[in-house]
Amino acid sequence: MSDNNTPAPIIQQVVTVQDNTISIGQWIFMFIVQGIPVIGLIMLIIWALDSSNRTRANYARAIFVLMLIGIILAVIFGTAVFAGLTNLVRQVS
Repeated sequence: MSDNNTPAPIIQQVVTVQDNTISIGQWIFMFIVQGIPVIGLIMLIIWALDSSNRTRANYARAIFVLMLIGIILAVIFGTAVFAGLTNLVRQVS
């Protein structure tokens, strides 16, 4: 016979949160690796596609966006300088 006065058992669910913070040493390592021409680009691709650390993936994706903006601006300004120099050479000739 069950006693109606006893409280029902409380089920506690423990939620584990993974700590994906990046230490200062890891940030320094990432900056140093980025400075290596080919290896840095390969590592940025790996970090951008890595799902184990969201902070590092977002950082790598942000770097790619900045690189794309830099390439676009370089093409625009390079074209403008080339057009200006071409016009200058035509005037001198």
